[in-house]
Amino acid sequence: MTNRWNELERLKQEYRSVLPPEDGPEQVRRRMEQAKWELKKRSRRSGLRRAAGVAAALALFVAVPNASPAAAAYLSRLPVLGSVVRVVTLNRYRFEDETHQADVNTPVIEEQTEGTRAVNRSAEACTAQLTEQFKQDMKLDEKSFKALNVDYETVTDTEDWFTLKILVTETGAGAAESARYYNIDKATGKVVALKDLFRPGADYVTALSDDIKTQMRQRMKNNPDLSYFLDTEEDPSMDFQSIKPDQAFYKNREGKLVIAFDEYEVAPGSMGTQEFVVDSAAVTDLMK
Repeated sequence: MTNRWNELERLKQEYRSVLPPEDGPEQVRRRMEQAKWELKKRSRRSGLRRAAGVAAALALFVAVPNASPAAAAYLSRLPVLGSVVRVVTLNRYRFEDETHQADVNTPVIEEQTEGTRAVNRSAEACTAQLTEQFKQDMKLDEKSFKALNVDYETVTDTEDWFTLKILVTETGAGAAESARYYNIDKATGKVVALKDLFRPGADYVTALSDDIKTQMRQRMKNNPDLSYFLDTEEDPSMDFQSIKPDQAFYKNREGKLVIAFDEYEVAPGSMGTQEFVVDSAAVTDLMK
């Protein structure tokens, strides 16, 4: 067991030494700008500016070269995803002074498959980008309060499905909370996108969007204190129209599909992040 941990530590150090593509910074900049523009259209709160930055970082995926042949050979001998997936902290960044506080935890999945390696790369790129942005913000404004918290949890770990969630909370002039879900089919060991659950050509976007709108209306009917960006009279163009084709999602422990939204995406920030368990009847005919 000791030898295995030593080997994993060696591989971790070797992995960190791999440099991202030269155009990585430009890719990050373009994606951040795109995310800010898209989220701004849905904004009803001034705090959305922070949410846009978080969403951009969470959407980041930096492809890095494979490790050395020796490392690849070793990883290929490790077991594929089993009934229980072990996730540990790869590294942790902590900082605190009178006006700034950060606690950033980077997860790594120990079991090695095509999917887990992709998730590990993406998760490390995501937390690295958020950490760097926090450091830059401190330099630009040393007096204003700013806090960053990044943590993770295993949402689902069943015989055939695994979901890892990275939760980001930024606090400053306002507060914003965003989440990224990584889904892996244990049967194949590969990462699963929302479109992969449905038959080719199936209009799952419309079916899921209609079901979510129905649930929104029912929730507001049951609780007048709830308010979604839907059926508004002031500016209908700002209403929730449909999910994105690659909308955040996961399967819960009962195997039901859950669609997730960040703060400000479909409701005021005071309502926090939002999740909707999809009515199976609404999509059964469309699924694989």
